[in-house]
Amino acid sequence: MENFCGSFLHIPARPFDKIIRRIATEEFDGTTASIRNIARKYKMAEPVIRKLLKQSNVKNVPVDGQLGLFNKNEEQ
Repeated sequence: MENFCGSFLHIPARPFDKIIRRIATEEFDGTTASIRNIARKYKMAEPVIRKLLKQSNVKNVPVDGQLGLFNKNEEQ
């Protein structure tokens, strides 16, 4: 308290977002099922994974709840 009185300490809520964003981008195969698997693997919500993928400028991230027209084998 003597040395740091009045100082602010910032602790990020998600310090590993950059790492998870990179890993999610590498593991994402374009399907809703892969988003679900990544979310389960890293114990995060699916919308958070979608947001991280969009921030990484990944193309064709499926919209939440949208079924794939051409992905008949995709887990629903």
